[in-house]
Amino acid sequence: MVTTNLNQGSGIKIDNVMQKKHKRFAHFDIVIDNEGLWARPMGESFASWLLRDQNPGAAQRKEYQKAESERADMKIWLSTEEINRIEVQPPGFIKNFSLKISSNKENFIFYSREKQLDIKVITKKLDDLGYKVIKL
Repeated sequence: MVTTNLNQGSGIKIDNVMQKKHKRFAHFDIVIDNEGLWARPMGESFASWLLRDQNPGAAQRKEYQKAESERADMKIWLSTEEINRIEVQPPGFIKNFSLKISSNKENFIFYSREKQLDIKVITKKLDDLGYKVIKL
């Protein structure tokens, strides 16, 4: 799902995208605005609520803390100056939607299985925010 008009039109949010990392898929929510790109793991806001609700023992608490530290390593923040270009590939019959972010530090590729993404809205919004967008 794509959400525009974040804070009176200052960004775009793309929900439930995946990144393949270390032979596993991690699910992210991405927000891109005029300050940069923020990708955070999906579902992280409910973790502390679940921990309080379930009242786990010491073993479960250690597992939770290990998972939280791994999740913290997965957060991605790129400022506008660090982003060189953004490549958008629309979903097709065989290929999924992909969003490739090229930065000074590293390249990131995110995928989505959602076939109903409006690529025109995404590319127009990113152009309006001043990013170099390439539609493949």
